[in-house]
Amino acid sequence: MKIAFYIASTGTLIDKLINVWTGFYGYSHCEIVFDHIEISDDDKWWACSAAPRDGEVRFKKIDIHSSHWELIDIPTVNTKDDELKVYNFLKEYEGSKYDWQGILLYFIFAFMKKQDNKKWWCSEICAYTLREFIDPKLSYRISPNKFAKKLNAPKQPFKFMFSLSKSF
Repeated sequence: MKIAFYIASTGTLIDKLINVWTGFYGYSHCEIVFDHIEISDDDKWWACSAAPRDGEVRFKKIDIHSSHWELIDIPTVNTKDDELKVYNFLKEYEGSKYDWQGILLYFIFAFMKKQDNKKWWCSEICAYTLREFIDPKLSYRISPNKFAKKLNAPKQPFKFMFSLSKSF
């Protein structure tokens, strides 16, 4: 299993704003990527996250081998059986709404940290999953940039090129 971090400078203006607002480390989104299940032969891999573009926690095939993603291995989840446990855990949250209110309250009014388990943002659901399976001390109220730092992803250089039509 891997965590794929979306490199903000390859995305839209919104991706760049998320990067700047949440720590300027170079990322705007993340996905849990499965190495051993639901792999297709078209270079796309089965992934799960909460995405504002989709409005909910969803499973989706993404091209993680493009230059848009930084991949971080999660070595303790490395077999098909391990991944199936994570997959089944995430299926419980599939269809949960994207947490716009939680983002507003957490990133603007940081003192308000109440979690609604029916709503998630990307790094929140990914970190929550790692907390469940790997590190019970991991905070899941976290931005994509702080999560990338926590997993030792390399800092990405900032480039201000953008497209209004990019998608994950």
